Amino acid sequence: MTDSERFQHCTDVWSKLAGGRKITYDNAVFLSERSCADTNFALAYLMKSRGAFPKDVDLVSVLEFYFMCCSLEVDCET
Repeated sequence: MTDSERFQHCTDVWSKLAGGRKITYDNAVFLSERSCADTNFALAYLMKSRGAFPKDVDLVSVLEFYFMCCSLEVDCET
């Protein structure tokens, strides 16, 4: 899957879990998460060193997808 297809799949799953309600995305949260990601990068590299990821994984891509998922929004009703 492309990054956009993976993200769409993720939002579709969350929408189903939310009873079909719309799931939104906040780009400002994504940018904030990405700008202060030192701990996440450190943990990801530690996990990679312990074999948690395939050898050829692109950790930047994995972490950016994680930050995108952290930036999903729902309202109180959802």
